[in-house]
Amino acid sequence: MVKTENKLLKKVCILGLSATMLAGMVLPMSDSFRKDTVITQADTSYDGEFSYGGKTYKYKNDGTDKIMLMSVTAGGELKIPSTVTIGGKKKTVSKLGEWFGAYQTFTKVVVPDTVTIIERRVFYAATMDSLKLSVNLESTGEWFASSSNVSSVECKSTKLNNLGDYCFYLNKGAKKIILGKYLVKLEANGNVLDLSTSDLTNVKEIYRGIRFDMTNVDTIKFGKTTFEIPSAYYVLNNSKLKNVYVNGTKVVCKSAKDILPDIVRKYYLLIEKSDFEYNYSADKAKYVITGLGHQYYGLNNKKKGTLPVEEEFDIALDLHDYIVKNYVYDTKKTVGPYTRVFICHEYSKCAYDGQMYAFLLECAGVEAETISSAELIPVTEAQKKQYAAEGKKYSYTLNGKYRIGKNGNHLWTLIKIGGKWTHVDATTDRQINGYGCSLVSNMFDSEGIHCFPHFSEYANDEYTKKFYAFQNYSTMLTTPKETQYKGDLDKSGKWYRDTKDLQLLTSFIVQSDEDREMIRKAKNGALSITDKKAQSLNSGYTSGGVHIDVKLVEKRNGKWYSLIDADAADINFDNKYDVRDIMFMQRLFSKVDKNK
Repeated sequence: MVKTENKLLKKVCILGLSATMLAGMVLPMSDSFRKDTVITQADTSYDGEFSYGGKTYKYKNDGTDKIMLMSVTAGGELKIPSTVTIGGKKKTVSKLGEWFGAYQTFTKVVVPDTVTIIERRVFYAATMDSLKLSVNLESTGEWFASSSNVSSVECKSTKLNNLGDYCFYLNKGAKKIILGKYLVKLEANGNVLDLSTSDLTNVKEIYRGIRFDMTNVDTIKFGKTTFEIPSAYYVLNNSKLKNVYVNGTKVVCKSAKDILPDIVRKYYLLIEKSDFEYNYSADKAKYVITGLGHQYYGLNNKKKGTLPVEEEFDIALDLHDYIVKNYVYDTKKTVGPYTRVFICHEYSKCAYDGQMYAFLLECAGVEAETISSAELIPVTEAQKKQYAAEGKKYSYTLNGKYRIGKNGNHLWTLIKIGGKWTHVDATTDRQINGYGCSLVSNMFDSEGIHCFPHFSEYANDEYTKKFYAFQNYSTMLTTPKETQYKGDLDKSGKWYRDTKDLQLLTSFIVQSDEDREMIRKAKNGALSITDKKAQSLNSGYTSGGVHIDVKLVEKRNGKWYSLIDADAADINFDNKYDVRDIMFMQRLFSKVDKNK
């Protein structure tokens, strides 16, 4: 029987919904909440009702020959009609309206192929064994089956191009849901998350907002999947992940040049913060370090501070060159963390350069930390309230204990060589293709990118402490206390070493041990020497048959003074002055050879 007179549709709602939820937002609710909630009625107009298959439907007209179904009586199998005759006129069922089958229980639901649109909350919190959707479905509203319990879902529509947000959010039934070209839900099968199955071959996109719960997953399998990823998807607790397979082959790092397969790089969030990411990074670090001729000790090792100073120096420069040569700086294209940059060879920026460098250095037995540039001003809660009242907006750090003043927005690496901290800024050095910002003991300028240097701040969670083990939590936010720039013999304070520095160093090294020590110990540069000795010190040296005139001392007000910073001549930090310092200086004076 078909009734065509105007009626009021009694739509099921939850008593006590907030005004916000009534206006358009519905939050997911637990089973216990739904069971214990009193149900009331809310009125919405409808155009008529009819009976079909033992169920009563209410509808609204959708044009002259189509209708939108607004509600249906619950229970048993629900096979929605594709057409009905109303008042002697055939009507096509084209839409399912909001709340159509919400909170109801069915055994089986079949949506006819005439339906092209499913509106919001159609099967919200509903329960059913199976749901078969229209092959001509074009659009679903948000929350349309969220908080539901649907054991299986079939949707083979190739026309579906619009999925509302949270369409199967918190669904407790099916482990896998594919709607047309969209992968909407995928749960692990035991400890394996399988993205290689044949039914995913035709999937083109991962639905935005999809949640991958990987709490117990230790293995991921990728196949010949080509689907696009959304701007945001959620991965929950993947720390136990150890194994990744692509087309049946286990992904392992076998050389310094290895990078992750394209498909793993594409879905990097699935492996981020996992044991697999850590182990792959460690394996690649091993190949990089040993390939440069050094020993690999791992991130947490007891070798730090025990290696010969010459070896520490050489490791520092070799790994500096590796980063400068192999990673391209581009802040717009880079995506972190530093491990992703390292094992994918993707674009980098200062933070990832500095962290990657510190990671590699410590794996090679050289102590390192990262340095950030920002003025940190202690602030009280009362001051923050005052700033807010005055409309002043500031950035804060360390749980709001410090206000950030001048900010260089830069990060680099601090390295301990021969027991002394020295700065290396691989990012800046990449720009000049040299060593202008290497072995600088006081990297500071009041206005630029190196302003107010301090040990970088990191979170104190398990993941951070594992992947950023190079950072000493006891020194965070404190300022390094070193003042020397290795190789700046003429005390110019320039951010680069020039020919004059190299000539001064060479002339200084060729002096006798006694004369070098005399110059090094000169208080404020003052020397008690004769004019004859001064003439000898200023005699220069001969290189390749060419005499080089160099002045090490000058006379001022009748007294001789040294023109060099002798401590800066200990280029390799070994507390000695010999030809090795010249060799290392020549390396610092050179460009990074990107062909090696």
